[in-house]
Amino acid sequence: GTTGAYQWLKSTDAGATWTDITGATAANLALTGLTASDNASKYRSSFIPDAAGVSQVFSNVASLNVVTYTITQHPASKESNSGFADFRVEVSASDNTRPTITWQKSVDGGSSWTTDTMPSPTNNTVGVLILNSVTYLDNGNQYRAAITKPGFPGVAVYSNAAVLTVEQPYIAITTSPAFATAV
Repeated sequence: GTTGAYQWLKSTDAGATWTDITGATAANLALTGLTASDNASKYRSSFIPDAAGVSQVFSNVASLNVVTYTITQHPASKESNSGFADFRVEVSASDNTRPTITWQKSVDGGSSWTTDTMPSPTNNTVGVLILNSVTYLDNGNQYRAAITKPGFPGVAVYSNAAVLTVEQPYIAITTSPAFATAV
């Protein structure tokens, strides 16, 4: 094998000019902190061999497609005393991809979240969570939507949390108890 050095390059003008990415000298490139302004940037790697008389070579060009999701309607907090509650979220995408919307629940004030029930969307930009068996034990639970691009479940945009308030059930006494004498 030939030894040498890698250098990753970036182009923001469709490949007309290339700039070295500072510190990107490994065989693989990991990008972090991407924003919508990075969309359509192009990347390639160069390999500069240590051997004399061997020319620098370039990899194929990879184009970056950054998709941003905007939550246009966050779920609203709800009050329930009927055993039913529903939450709704609406999302738009920068490139018209259909996001995956899942719901998460927190029982500790938002410190930790677990994936809860899958929504029943009316289309792929609207997610609806329907809870059919709400009890007083659900009081204070928080729900939020996690929006991901299909194929990239580890990168999510989260909605604001909505709080479920459940009224405490009461028992109504409609008849006073009768006293009885034991013989």
